[in-house]
Amino acid sequence: MNTFSILTYAIIAMVIVGLAIALMISFFPQEDIFDKIKDGVEISQNPSNFGKYLYIGKLPVEKDLIITKTALNIENYSLAVECNDPNKCCPLGETCNLAIEWDYERLRFKRTESIPIYTRCGPYFDELVCRVYFGKKPAQAKIDSLTHTDNAGKINTILKVTNVGNSELLLGLSSLKIYKKVQESWKDTEMEFASKEIDLILPNQKHTFVWETNLLTGGTYKLEFKFEGLNSGYDTDSFELLVGENQHCFVDESKIEIQDYNTTHIRTIKYCAGCNYGYECLAQWLAKTDGNNYDTYGTNSVQYIREMDNAEQCDRELDEETGYFSLQGQCIPGYQIIPVSTLTRGICCIRSDQAEINPCETNPDSPDCLVEWLPNNEEYLCPLQPDLSAFGTGCNVNEWFNVTSEPIE
Repeated sequence: MNTFSILTYAIIAMVIVGLAIALMISFFPQEDIFDKIKDGVEISQNPSNFGKYLYIGKLPVEKDLIITKTALNIENYSLAVECNDPNKCCPLGETCNLAIEWDYERLRFKRTESIPIYTRCGPYFDELVCRVYFGKKPAQAKIDSLTHTDNAGKINTILKVTNVGNSELLLGLSSLKIYKKVQESWKDTEMEFASKEIDLILPNQKHTFVWETNLLTGGTYKLEFKFEGLNSGYDTDSFELLVGENQHCFVDESKIEIQDYNTTHIRTIKYCAGCNYGYECLAQWLAKTDGNNYDTYGTNSVQYIREMDNAEQCDRELDEETGYFSLQGQCIPGYQIIPVSTLTRGICCIRSDQAEINPCETNPDSPDCLVEWLPNNEEYLCPLQPDLSAFGTGCNVNEWFNVTSEPIE
């Protein structure tokens, strides 16, 4: 076989291989770039990944492809796209001779490119915000180390941070929150500290923040530090320490305050003395384990919310007029029936202008209150030992109608 024949067969073989590859691509297409981006965003939405970039890969993008927020079809989250490589990306919102034109809504590829893609998500107030980066590794805030010394509650902390991205980190912020352990859970002390700032951290540059705090009341604390930057994600780290207990914070059972919380619930406020923070008072009341669901109210006070009972709801619906609560849906003669919309059973009865005064209101110990004033109706039952105190205030459950005993003769 001569050289020309060999060359001819080689060319034919290459054509056949090329056709085979084209057919394989048509039957087994590469994974869609939109699917890969959506998968990356979904992984970034996991709370354990909040604030950190995720590298999706260096992906080939065909000429004339347009990537938009709408095409990514990611619901319930705020999403933006960003091109951050100045060698490939036009300035934001502008046209130029580089490969990619873009704004935060869309990117348009003017020629075929293989480009690294990153995703990152994090909470912003009550919304989850995500971003997809094309080009370079975005700026990334990271805490390298956290060390502290404790001198009788005076805490000195050294926080070392860095920018592990390939873009500049702007407006770096270091912030602090302090929690105290109350029983088995952490409660925010609501102590306020001004954030510490740095204007710029270059890629791979490090910086150190120094914090000084005073924890002069006893307990187990957690100091949680956060480092973040503008469009740079964030990182958190924390440590726990024990400070001597406050020996002067006590429950004060001589004070109690009851307020209407809304139309169906009541707020009960209980007090402490000698506490420096609300969580200390809360710890004292929680230690009593009296079944109430306490929460902090003030520095020396706690609160719990409970539903009004039937009598309390009746009293408010009657606008605090004197009345009685009837389980059977009937009033004592001469009393006016008042429907009570918020009660699941019974009605309220108040005295009309023409009604005889109930002697139980004015003289609970009178024999008339026990027998003679009762309605002459055999369907009503008279208690053998009535609770007279129940008749001295408005809208209490009427014991006449709620006690099994002998009928009146």
